[in-house]
Amino acid sequence: MVERDRRAHKRVEMARACKLFVAKTGKYLSGTTWNLSAAGALLEVKGPADLQPGDRLFLGIALKRRQAVVLANEMLDARIVRSLWITASREVFGVQFVKSSADWAAARQAA
Repeated sequence: MVERDRRAHKRVEMARACKLFVAKTGKYLSGTTWNLSAAGALLEVKGPADLQPGDRLFLGIALKRRQAVVLANEMLDARIVRSLWITASREVFGVQFVKSSADWAAARQAA
């Protein structure tokens, strides 16, 4: 039996630097995206970050490879939906955007 992909949005493989603000700790973490869609992303952070499904975070993704700064108003509201693996040196997990990228684009154009 072949398992059907239930995703509603196409995923694009894209390795980009990102920063996360974790609401429960009030700390920033640096990471890398593995892939992105309009509804979420797969992320990797260095070291054990002690993140759990349901945790809320704000995600800033460098849209250009050499982009050094992501402003606070450019960060996306997200929550962790699954953890893939955790080791002493890295953690990989999936996030879902609380607002879709289409919602963010519309809000930015209206501002």
